[in-house]
Order: sequence, then structure tokens, then C-alpha cells
Amino acid sequence: MRRRSRSRPKRSSAGSWPRSACPRTSGAAGWRSSPRGSGPRWPTGRCWSCSTTPATPPTSPRSCPAARCATIVTSRRQLTGVANAHSVPLAALPEDAAIELLARVAGADTVHSDPEGAGALVEACAGLPLAVLIVAGRLRTRPQWTPSALAERLAGEHRRLDELRQGDLAVRSMFQAAYAELSEVDRLVFRRAGSHPGQVFTLEAAAARAGVDVPRAEASLERLVDAFLVESPGPERFHLHDLLRLFATETLTGDEHADASERLLRWLATRRSAADRASLPAVLAEGVGTGRHDAVSALVDVVHQEIIDPFDRLAVWTAAADAAGDPVARARALRWVSHSWTIAGEVQRALPPADEALALAAGDQWETAQAVRRRGEALRDLHRFAESEAALLQALDLFVELGRVEEEVEVRTALGTLYNNFRRHDLSLPMMERARELLPQNGPDQGESVQGGWVRLALGLAYRFAGRREEADAITAEVPGIAARAGDDYLLAYYHQEVAWAAEQNDRLDDAERHFEQMRVLAERVGNGAAVAGALQGFAQVAERRGEPDVAVARYREAADRTTASVTGSARARHGSGPPPSSTRRAWSTTLSANAPPQTP
Repeated sequence: MRRRSRSRPKRSSAGSWPRSACPRTSGAAGWRSSPRGSGPRWPTGRCWSCSTTPATPPTSPRSCPAARCATIVTSRRQLTGVANAHSVPLAALPEDAAIELLARVAGADTVHSDPEGAGALVEACAGLPLAVLIVAGRLRTRPQWTPSALAERLAGEHRRLDELRQGDLAVRSMFQAAYAELSEVDRLVFRRAGSHPGQVFTLEAAAARAGVDVPRAEASLERLVDAFLVESPGPERFHLHDLLRLFATETLTGDEHADASERLLRWLATRRSAADRASLPAVLAEGVGTGRHDAVSALVDVVHQEIIDPFDRLAVWTAAADAAGDPVARARALRWVSHSWTIAGEVQRALPPADEALALAAGDQWETAQAVRRRGEALRDLHRFAESEAALLQALDLFVELGRVEEEVEVRTALGTLYNNFRRHDLSLPMMERARELLPQNGPDQGESVQGGWVRLALGLAYRFAGRREEADAITAEVPGIAARAGDDYLLAYYHQEVAWAAEQNDRLDDAERHFEQMRVLAERVGNGAAVAGALQGFAQVAERRGEPDVAVARYREAADRTTASVTGSARARHGSGPPPSSTRRAWSTTLSANAPPQTP
């Protein structure tokens, strides 16, 4: 590094060294004073590669005339060749720090008058200081603009980098300078792997997407990590800052983007880890956007049973519906979209896709039967008894005509649940007893499949309503073993619901509360919003029985808030805003298999 002066400088009266004092500082160095100018100024050096960094930065009075002087060197790359240096990687700004920076530059009044807009702005900047400075500067020079107005311009990813510029400052230009320094292979890996739409991607997924072998991809990604263009949160795990991901995506050509998307979709259909599964909704949405519909449909067929979270399932099946190449395929996907809304607890949103699926399925008997059934289940969850019964009976006739025994059992279980919900055990008992007779008595499960567990729950409830308590207890007691052998927390959650309500009816309130808590934990684990709401309703009923009205009201409200339009919300809408009448409470709890997943695609 070039010295600014060969003669020993004189210390100023304030105890700091003049601007050009430190012989170890580069010509481009700046100075940072200590608070109130009472201590020595620290020279800062800026370099772009290790070759221009001083080999031995001053660390003692002997190496620098300033008694307590240090050189601060900033670089886009790791400074591995600097001796006696302490490396301090700079992470993205946390939200509170980004808001503070925004307020300092744009003005505190601007930020405090629109806190939601300010939060949206810093979220769009993803903690990148330069981006925050740019949006802050734009607000400062446009006093009529609110943070929300500017945040709206940054909301679309396709134009975000265009908006992040002011005068000579531009986020894209900074990225382009770093990208230009890369080798050809590193550019290829950066733009293809770096445009991966997931939050985190694996090494093998990156290699598949980039179209290179794993060793080559690993070597390139390691160099990109050293260049601070890619982050590595763990071994063979990689991540890009949101704005860098947008930049990587825009460097792709149209065909290159579509080809990279298809390579990843095809690879995921054969090999994937848990980390890869977490990004499936985003990968599928990208596949739809790039027009690789066949690859999207093929992947959904392989992975849909692995997806547990209802909103992930919703995203997966929405992508499948968008990628469907014919009406029947779209009808099938829409049935699962409807089912996913039900699992999430948003039952009113489950009916429109079921209606569309039925309209598209015309002419295909199998798909019509499935669509009619799904519509009947959606109507049941909305407590529309007559319409639900008519649809489910129609589906039952269609499956009997097709000779599909498994589906007949499933529809009978849905009808039994409907009848139980309305205390029609006279209709539920023969329906569920016939369903039990149809369960396979031979073969590996001998009637102990998960579907057999749902049949037992619904039949046990019908026995209980009919006053046949011993039979109800005996058949319900078979369920936890079935659920445990199948590893089905979903079924087990609803078993705990039935045991809890039986305990509540028999004034065993502590037992009821314990089983409702087990139900809630299991329902949270599988992401079943309706079941979580059901457990909260149970807590409310127990609190009411104990003479704790304030606790009961709070629990009812919590249950209503837990799901947007669940059965709870539908019943409450008919009975006012306070705790529901006793006649409706049990109806809420009897939707046993309302959320049981269809067993056939």
C-alpha cells in the first residue's frame, strides 16, 4: 500500500493524527474518529482483492505512528492472506437496525407516520444496507411519498432491482461488478443454481439445476461463498440473499431458465432430501411459470403424499391444476385443492374448487364420482345437511356401480360422520356397520388400516349417541393401536377428541382437558387448523363447566381466530358473538373424519 507521508507526522492538540498521518493506510483510506474526537482516528482501507491488502496491518505502536491505530479493510472476498487480521463478516441488517437507518436518512417523521410501510420497505430490501440507503434517499427527496407508496413499487420482484437505484447508487450495478469478476463456470453456476426459488437448496439440487456434476458444482459454490455471493448455512446447504437471487434470475435467458427449472423438477422426482422437499411449492410454481407443465405434473404425482403441511399441499395442488393438460387432470388437482382448504380449516374456501372440479369431470365416471364426493364433504363441513347427503349418496351409488369397495367404505364413513353431526344415529348406525363389514378381513391389515380406524371412530360415536356405551368404548379403544402402527397422528388426534368429549359428558373434566391438550399438540404437528380449533372449543366447554365464563369466552374466541371459516365460525355466525348454545357445541366436536384425507387419488 502506498504511504501518504515519509516523515513522522505531528500529533494534533486533540490527540488524533491528521488525515494523511498513518503510513499503513492506502491513498483511498478514510478516517473514523472516536466519540467527541477525544481518541485516535482509525484509518480504514478498502481493497478488492487480497493482492492489494497490506500484508501486516498495524497492530501495535511499533508498526504505526498512531499509538492506538488500526487498519480497517473492506473486501468483497475473504482476506485469507492477511496476517494478524481479525475477520468480521457483515450479515444483513436486522429489521430494527434497518428501520433506524431508514429513519436517520429519510427522516424520523416519515417513518413513524407510516410504520407498516416502513416495515414493508426494509423487508423488500432484505437487510441490505445499500438498498435501505437508496430507498431512504428516495423518500428524502420525495417528501410527498409515503413509505407504503414506495414499498408498493418494490412489491413485484420483476421490477425491484429497477427501483433500487438513486443517482449513481444502484444495487444491480454492485452485483454486476461482482458477477463480472467471476470465471465462466462460476457465472454459470451462480445464475442457474443461484436462481433456485427455494430459501435453501442442497448441493445435489444445485448441480442438477446447473447441469454440471456434483464435484464441479461444489468447487464453484465454495468459490462463490468466498466471494460473498452465496451463503452456506450448513454443509452442502446454500442460500442467496433475496436480492442476489433476483439478480441471478434476471441474468438467465428465457430458455436457460426453463431448462434449469425442468432439470431440477426431473431430478426431484427421483432424488430429494427433507431440505429439498421444503422448497417443493416454490419449485413447482417456477415450473408452471416457465411452462414446464409435464415435469410439474410428473413431480406432483410422485411427491404429493409426502407433503404434510396443508398450505404446502395447497400450493402443490394449485401448481398441478395450473399445469394440467386436460379437464380431467385439472378436476383431479382441484379436488385436492378443495381438500387442502378443508385440512387448513378454511372450509368455506373448499367448496368453489370442488364445484369447478365437478363441472370439469363431466363424461368421466370415476372422476365424477370423486368430485361429487368431495363436494358432499365440503357441504357437510358447512353444515348444509340436505345438499351434503344428496351428493354423498350419489357418490356412493357411483362407486358401487364401479365396484370400488374401498371408496364405498370412505363415502359411507363420510355419510356416517354427517349423520353423527346432526345426531341422526338411526341413520349413522346402519351406514357405519355396513362400512365395517366391508373392511378387508384378509390380507396384511385385516381391517386395521387407517381407514378402518376412521370407521371405528364414527361407529363408536354412533353407538354412544344411541346409548350403547360399552360397545362405543370397546370399538373406540381399538383406534390408538391402529394409529400407532400406521404412524398416523391425524387419526390419533381425533381419537383423543372423542375420548375427551366422553370424559366431559361424564364430568371427568381433568381427563377431558388432558385429552384435548393431546389433541391440540397432535393437530399442531400435522397442521390441521380445524382440529386445533376443535381442541380449543373443548377447552372452552370444560372452562364453562367449571364456572369460568371469562376463560370460556377467551377460548371460544381463540378457536374462532385460529381458522378463517371453520365449522366453528359457521356455527357461531348463526348464534351471535358470545359462547354458543349448548345444543351446538357437541355438533362442532363430532366432525370426526371430516378432515380425513381421501385414500385414493
